[in-house]
Amino acid sequence: MPPQYNIRGTLLPWRSKVKKERRMFFTPLFKHLENLVVNSWWAFAILLLCYAAYEQVLREHASEFTKLDALRAHLQDEQRRALAWQQDLLLQINSQSDQDWIELTLVKGLGVVPEDQIKVLFAPKDDSKEANPAEAKYKAEGSSQ
Repeated sequence: MPPQYNIRGTLLPWRSKVKKERRMFFTPLFKHLENLVVNSWWAFAILLLCYAAYEQVLREHASEFTKLDALRAHLQDEQRRALAWQQDLLLQINSQSDQDWIELTLVKGLGVVPEDQIKVLFAPKDDSKEANPAEAKYKAEGSSQ
């Protein structure tokens, strides 16, 4: 192989020389790095333990955040229901002087009906005759007439 020259006309070193120079440059660097790792292994172990502890704390934090977020949503729902109930109670308190409202509240809350009205109850249909005693009484009265 003929010798190779660069643009300035100087002779280029052989490739093996270039590799050797590179090896000579990197060899001390690797020795220093190797010495750093061998002599300071405990520092790397501590860094690794700290990182593992940090990851564990992050996982626990995410878990706690999820639980607290669900609790917040539940409490907001409870607050909404409590405010609706409070508004209903305020309406009832403010309407206590109204006779129609008192009657409606008694009908709705206690199931009381006025004297001029008939109370109708709907019961689920069952094959047994004792399921609805009023129906058995009505049938008994109807058959005797």
